Amino acid sequence: MTSIKLYQAAALCMLPHWTITEYGIRLVEQFRNPDTSTMLKILTFMKTFFIVGILFPFAIAGLGVGQAFHYLAYTQSNTSYLYQKNIEQLRLETHFTVYQGNCCLTDGGFALIFGGLSLPNRERAGLLIKKIQKHQPTLVALQEVSSLREALYLSKELKRLGYGEFYFHMGAMPSILANTSGLFIASKVAIENPKFQSYSKIKIAGLEKWVNKGYFSFTIPNVSNFITTHLSPSENDYNPYPERILTRKQELEVLWQEAVRLHEVNGFAVHILGDFNIARGGKEYSSAPFFQKSRDVYIEGFTCQTDSLLKKNWQHKKGALPGLIVDYFLTFFGNSISTDKVPAIEEGISDHQHLISQV
Repeated sequence: MTSIKLYQAAALCMLPHWTITEYGIRLVEQFRNPDTSTMLKILTFMKTFFIVGILFPFAIAGLGVGQAFHYLAYTQSNTSYLYQKNIEQLRLETHFTVYQGNCCLTDGGFALIFGGLSLPNRERAGLLIKKIQKHQPTLVALQEVSSLREALYLSKELKRLGYGEFYFHMGAMPSILANTSGLFIASKVAIENPKFQSYSKIKIAGLEKWVNKGYFSFTIPNVSNFITTHLSPSENDYNPYPERILTRKQELEVLWQEAVRLHEVNGFAVHILGDFNIARGGKEYSSAPFFQKSRDVYIEGFTCQTDSLLKKNWQHKKGALPGLIVDYFLTFFGNSISTDKVPAIEEGISDHQHLISQV
């Protein structure tokens, strides 16, 4: 079996486990919601108890078998990512655009407690496909697509829209319970020199233990170099701890070194994009040489509303928190790029607005 088939088998084995966690999270949300009636809470508890009782033995067995499949796939993989290519569909684009966004597509219902997103993964993924179909970008670069099932669904649907090259499941670790980097790439044109680099392999201090953050770099021939990433988060986005700032500072240094390397190889501009978890205009942003070296197109309004969505849909507390700009499309060694927001929060797709840039 190929690595992708083994990883798929592992994901299938884990389905009872993630179903139980999602039902559990939904149950807690119902009990925290003051607008939920007592009768509905009782019925939800009974339904969850019944489903968990049925699935529990399958979840235990699935965890063991799934781990075996996952580890076998991990040891057999020749690359630190999975990829699919349909050469016949790849074509040369004269009008090159990039669609990017954090999607919070993680297994087990955790999008609700980490992003305040109440819609199921597959429904949000379907809405995302419609967004992409509307804008018809040449390149799609997503973050937090850590669910292999959703990554494969996106690949299948985007293939129908003319995309021919896909990279996902980047940075898998030996444990099936650990998250990948969540980075996802789909392209209508050929990609050269793809490379995933885990930040943990560079011995950066303060990284998350169960998420393998990193960057993915590549070249589009006769267009540009690209680096997509998702930097380490903060416990408090409005007042980040010094330890988290130091971690991201090291990650930014690694990104700068990769940008210089790519530019020296072919002389093309380098575009670095993704969720940086650094608020635009804040002290961390203003003091970072990385941003000062770039051409950063200002985006009107916020790009991230995670804390407000968590208060509304998970904590069920009143009052909204101000949004933050944490998603960027930065250009190095080239001219500024036109970037606009694509509404994604309003439709429940993500806790981040998405961006589209013209290269």
